[in-house]
Amino acid sequence: MFWLFLFFRGVVGIGEASYAVISPSIIADMFTGTNRSRMLMLFYFAIPCGRLRSSYDRFFVYSNEKICFYLFSGLGFVVGSTIAALTGDWRWGVRITAILGVLCLALMVVCIEEPERGAAEREKGVLHIEMVRSKYIDDLKKLLLNATYMISTAGYTSIVFVVGTLTWWAPTAIQHNYAYRNGINSTDQLNPETKAHVNLIFGTVTCVGGIAGVAIGSILSEWLHNGVGPFRYVRTIRSDAIICGVGALIGVPTLYFSLHEIPKSMTVAWVLMFVCITSMCFNWATNVDMLMDVVIPNRRSTANSWQILISHLFGDASGPYILGMISDAIRGDDESPYGHFNSLILSFYLPNVLLVLSSILFFIAAYTFLRDHKIFKNEMASVIVIKALESESPLLFTNGVSRSYSSATAEYSDRHLQKASTSTLSNGNGVDNNAFAYPINSTTKPNYPPKSYGLFYESTKM
Repeated sequence: MFWLFLFFRGVVGIGEASYAVISPSIIADMFTGTNRSRMLMLFYFAIPCGRLRSSYDRFFVYSNEKICFYLFSGLGFVVGSTIAALTGDWRWGVRITAILGVLCLALMVVCIEEPERGAAEREKGVLHIEMVRSKYIDDLKKLLLNATYMISTAGYTSIVFVVGTLTWWAPTAIQHNYAYRNGINSTDQLNPETKAHVNLIFGTVTCVGGIAGVAIGSILSEWLHNGVGPFRYVRTIRSDAIICGVGALIGVPTLYFSLHEIPKSMTVAWVLMFVCITSMCFNWATNVDMLMDVVIPNRRSTANSWQILISHLFGDASGPYILGMISDAIRGDDESPYGHFNSLILSFYLPNVLLVLSSILFFIAAYTFLRDHKIFKNEMASVIVIKALESESPLLFTNGVSRSYSSATAEYSDRHLQKASTSTLSNGNGVDNNAFAYPINSTTKPNYPPKSYGLFYESTKM
């Protein structure tokens, strides 16, 4: 039965990988600019609050106790554990996912119409060429030459490694600490309620921190891109990569101190762990948003698929096993709870180093982004026609005349959201496009807000 269990677990993984690859591309084909960023943010809320099975898979493989309230990562586990408790069988905590899957499939068939590749860009006027089918090997060659994509994939993989190892081993380390403090020889002798309490708090911290991280990361990136809020004096189109790097950087001290505070104060440890998880989740939506700005529509699914494969293969799939081997090597023959706890804490120096590496890689991606974004725009269209009537656009005034500008000039007006004269647009003067970030003064800040359409508004972010 165990091998059958693994087989069906693998089949479910195929389904997960399929929608994880295709969904961001569909969202990118439906929305552009800030709307796309916000829709990706909503989609990636599912990471911290939608998973149902992982805790029950671990329960099946490793546990002989009758505990059906093992929270591991989000609201989905609350639902799964509740179903398991009501039915008295942990298997129903897993089976409920199939029922929800059938419901989602029916809704997709009835409600979703698949958009054409690049439909959103074409509707906005950014894409004026028909996307042609290319060879798969040619797409891979293009992606290998895309420095921003390759570097951000490495940075994202490092983050996934850390998140995977933390969510797998942190509850175990905390339980070993409780066993050591209570003077017992094994976590098997811990009160089941204590284990459930640890898992409940960790699941809550993971869920809330994940949701907060996705939201905060997306909002900060949008603010930095548009020069609003705390970034009203500085703005840059490299905002996605910068926020990803900052999130990884915040995770370095918070991860280190959260684990070392476990024996001293669990309250402080929980708070630091919450901040750590929140910061590491800055990149879930912003990293994909950055990818959409450097990869053309008919290549996005391929880019997503390889990034997901690499990040999980070398991240949360192998990470817990690698950390476990390091912990066992450090611990040696010491089977005491303190020995287990201490070796796990020491082995977490590896994830700390990877967080530093991830931060560096994302900042390098911020450096390469401008070049790759220009290549992306050149592939999308060589000339962009801007039709900006005074009655319709608060950003550009051309006295009701449609004019054609070079892609570099259009990029200037698009990136910096400025009200400018025709001569300024024609000459393209005023802003150093090679600057990492630049200050905004009264002459460059737009006098009018973007046209509002309720919660979401039209933005010139591409």
